[in-house]
Amino acid sequence: MHRRLLEKWIYEGLSDEERDRIPPELLDRVRAHFHELADAALEQVGDGDVSDGPTAMKRLRERIEAQS
Repeated sequence: MHRRLLEKWIYEGLSDEERDRIPPELLDRVRAHFHELADAALEQVGDGDVSDGPTAMKRLRERIEAQS
């Protein structure tokens, strides 16, 4: 249940009622995780280490799986 709500939050947004059904600690953890991903991406941009397309998606997927 929470997973589906989190996916909907990321892709579509949630109503207030739906957001209230997710524990605040879980929302905080998800927000923190995405902040970490964004910070890493910005660091890569700053370092000039950016690629797009399948290579970038593969690298992102590997990082996410390694953190799980």
